[in-house]
Amino acid sequence: MTRMIVQSRADRLLKKDYLIISQLIVDAWRDYQQYPFTIQTAHTPRTRASAVHDHMVLRAREAFASMPHAKCIDHSGLFIVLLYDRIALRFKKLDDEFRSSNIPTQQSLDFVRQESELPGIKTMMNLQAGYRLNRLQTDLEGVYVACPRGAENLWIKELPIVKMASSASVISFPPSIKPTPATTFSIKDQPKSDKLADSEGG
Repeated sequence: MTRMIVQSRADRLLKKDYLIISQLIVDAWRDYQQYPFTIQTAHTPRTRASAVHDHMVLRAREAFASMPHAKCIDHSGLFIVLLYDRIALRFKKLDDEFRSSNIPTQQSLDFVRQESELPGIKTMMNLQAGYRLNRLQTDLEGVYVACPRGAENLWIKELPIVKMASSASVISFPPSIKPTPATTFSIKDQPKSDKLADSEGG
């Protein structure tokens, strides 16, 4: 049986958990970024989402294992964190509409319709914690908790995240091969024909 909880009520219940949820999702994304670049580029978006999900589940188990108000449950292949015996939280990649990205199995449909049940739990509400990527699919756009209600969401909560360090590499030249003023040039000195070639080849 579903008991819908308004966002203000959820915020009060999950006030201390929001930071934990946000951090574990960010850490899961960082875990994935540690994969070799050649592996990342070989992954399809679906494979990448699956890998990040596995890291979110692992991080969630670690984060909530010792907390008395939380239970990590594997229910028919679905991993959830049960909080305060009334909120079932699962972890997903979210789409542009803050809906979960997954194959629409009966189990996933029941979850977003608030129709799923857990043994021994009379009433609960299902929430989805997840992330969205930026337009280039290179970094996190945001971390959210959403309350699904069928094809829509009853409410969406954006969580604060720790600012991620830039993944850009800084290359340091050894002293013996550092560029010197004599070997540098300005783009304005480049012949026009070379500029055209660069623009056509880049």
